[in-house]
Amino acid sequence: MGGGSRRDSQSSDGSDSPQKTHYYHPARGTVLKDRYRIEGALGHGRFSKCFAVTDLTSGERRALKVYRASSEFYEYFCNEKKILDAFKGDTHPNVIQAFDRFEVEEDDSTHGAIVYDIMEGDVKKALKGTDGFSIEDTRKVFVQVARGLQFLSDHGIVHADLKPENVLINKDMSVKICDVGSGMLVHEIDSFRVGTVAYQAPELIIGLPYNTKIDVWSLGCLMFELLTDECVFDPEMYFASDAETESEGDVNEEGGKVEDGEAGEGPDDDSTIGEMDCTSETDSDEEFVEGYEWELNHFQLSAMRCLIGRVPVEVYGNAKFFPYFFNSKGRLRAMPRNIDDRNIREILVEEFKKDEQVAEQVRRDMMMALVYDPALRPTAGEMADHMETTYVEKTSRPRGRRGAK
Repeated sequence: MGGGSRRDSQSSDGSDSPQKTHYYHPARGTVLKDRYRIEGALGHGRFSKCFAVTDLTSGERRALKVYRASSEFYEYFCNEKKILDAFKGDTHPNVIQAFDRFEVEEDDSTHGAIVYDIMEGDVKKALKGTDGFSIEDTRKVFVQVARGLQFLSDHGIVHADLKPENVLINKDMSVKICDVGSGMLVHEIDSFRVGTVAYQAPELIIGLPYNTKIDVWSLGCLMFELLTDECVFDPEMYFASDAETESEGDVNEEGGKVEDGEAGEGPDDDSTIGEMDCTSETDSDEEFVEGYEWELNHFQLSAMRCLIGRVPVEVYGNAKFFPYFFNSKGRLRAMPRNIDDRNIREILVEEFKKDEQVAEQVRRDMMMALVYDPALRPTAGEMADHMETTYVEKTSRPRGRRGAK
């Protein structure tokens, strides 16, 4: 819980010194609130540290999330409490449940603390060292996460950082979405700087108004990773960090000039010619230049371009950051020379050795979620309904690692 997002997090007092941002370090056996006994550490992230505790009142084992001490992290603690309040007492089997919240004083510092369900681990750790889950378990996890996301959406909450690390799992494949503190209420959305780049929806990167549909995009990304243990849009999977880049070209495969409006929607209709153009067609946007890893986002859009197709100009042409990534014809200003241009089905079959029928079904399921136009993207609940009624029950064969030809 509590790490990896890029939410704008400048300390309100302008300070980020180690003395004011330390983790909580209790001794084993410490009892908080005369009720929660610390049994040991579970893990930590950028924002917080988690401990296994015993509730001395009920005898139940719980997880205690304790935020680092600083005004910055206290704001995250307050945001998480606000999100939890939005549940209005409702619970869902696939969303982490909070049982208590309080503050812990240590060395003249205040830590926010929340008591949650305890689970055996997270999906990221469960996938580590495997070839991914079976298609049956992938479907089982996917449906539960989708149901949990719909619960959040029904309560006006955008999770904004759905990824394997933020989905807790038990050995029986039951799962719960966690780290709701990275989220926001729909009516309070005020920043594009949310989430983790590899799972970000295009509207976040390019700068369109967004809502809970960004979580559905992340859900589509998650499906690939559940099945393969690799991130579908992780830029490092498609090109080296020092990869050469060039502008998305204006010629077709045969070398002929492409007239305006003639280019297709798939990755095969473009050659990449010319030099990278990093200039913008609008005035400089100081917030964007200083706050975004624009080059990484540009490469992310390149990966989307090859796997899904062109970003529709009619949807994104007026987006806040469109000119930073696209030229006046709506073509990407830069693409890596050696980017993988195969589609999802081809990658699943050729590199992950998945059954062709399974690979095609997974491609179709993912493409339902990975729709550029947020208005046409289904809800999380609709994705769950689809997965419960339509899927190929095939056992995948062993596979080689990504990148093997």
